[in-house]
Amino acid sequence: MKRLFSAGDFRWASVANLLGWRGSTRTSLTGRSDLRRFVFLAVCTIVFVAFVLRGDRDPFFLGKGLKADFAQDYIGARALLSQEELYPVLGPAFDRIGLTWEVGHRSTHPPSAFLLAVPLAGVDYPVALRIWAVAMTLCIVVAGRAFGLPWRWALLAALLSLTWPPTRYSTPQYTSIWLMGLALAYRFRDWPFLSGMLVGFASLPKFLAASALLTHLTQRRWKALAGFATLWLVTILILIFARPDSLTAYLDGNKINFIDQILRTDNGALAIIAWRVGGGVGVAAAATLALLVTWAGLRACDDHAWACLTWLGIALLPIAWVYSLLPLLPWLLRVILVGRVLPCACGVVALLSPLLGPKPTVHPWSVALCIVMAGAAFFLQAIGENAVMAGVVARRLPWLVPFVVTQGKQPRRHAANRSD
Repeated sequence: MKRLFSAGDFRWASVANLLGWRGSTRTSLTGRSDLRRFVFLAVCTIVFVAFVLRGDRDPFFLGKGLKADFAQDYIGARALLSQEELYPVLGPAFDRIGLTWEVGHRSTHPPSAFLLAVPLAGVDYPVALRIWAVAMTLCIVVAGRAFGLPWRWALLAALLSLTWPPTRYSTPQYTSIWLMGLALAYRFRDWPFLSGMLVGFASLPKFLAASALLTHLTQRRWKALAGFATLWLVTILILIFARPDSLTAYLDGNKINFIDQILRTDNGALAIIAWRVGGGVGVAAAATLALLVTWAGLRACDDHAWACLTWLGIALLPIAWVYSLLPLLPWLLRVILVGRVLPCACGVVALLSPLLGPKPTVHPWSVALCIVMAGAAFFLQAIGENAVMAGVVARRLPWLVPFVVTQGKQPRRHAANRSD
């Protein structure tokens, strides 16, 4: 298996040539092959120090605080197995499971998300929450293994990643499943049907994870689409068998509720923050970035395509919190470790941005900032490694030329990238 962190270099010499640097500055940049490791360790140190200084250090809910989004999925899972209301107002529903939490809206999660919590529906809520948090951490371990880490290092990496806010707040969420599903889909990308099924699995709780399926469809690997459709067909049949009204209840319950959630002031979705910051101009800028990253993902090869199209699903989220950023983590680490200098800098800013929001509902602009900088990192890295795309950018967007340093050679696509 091709390891995620096994290839590429920083190209400091190319950047020095571009900027006209000479003498000691050029030597200090180009003569130290371990400089990118220093940058990586510096970023990790900042994240760890921020984790130590902040009070929220209980990702497994071992204390008394049991307020977590998993509670709504626990209620939905129990409703799938009974005749209770599938989408009740959450506040009174929380009271019935012994959780005091004044919430006046209904869940926005699809019934396919509730299905994943069914195995814990028969367990008391506090125990179910802690089991779920451990299970989500194990999903991160599996994702690390899928990207080529040995099991012991994957476990260590997962535990260390809990110091990063998006990972720490993901333990009672579904974003770890999104990360694991796409990591496994990437790992088994040579088997399109299986890879498509894994993308489908990742999209069960979060529909927009399906954007990664484009990595196969651009190569006309239709077996991936068949695998994706098969997984979803089986899921829908199970839902209809368990609760025939599950799909209609989801649609009816979210006609007004969904819009209310989008308009929340703490929503960090890219389009929402762009509108609040820059109005129509901000939305146009966000749309331009999304189009550029999507174009790069559709034209790029292998790793760059997966990074860009994973990003697309997160950028299109209508509701985004800090934990929504978790699927970006392996690709941000990649661009920091093996990327070029400017993509690396963008990746560093993206990785540190969530530290600016001490809680998921505070400073939502930090979530959008992470999305923007991650998109810029993935786009610049993709075109910087592809002479054809760089030429197109130079002709159509000449103002980007100073930021693009090409190698003059287009990399080969993955050996298995062929029509199926």
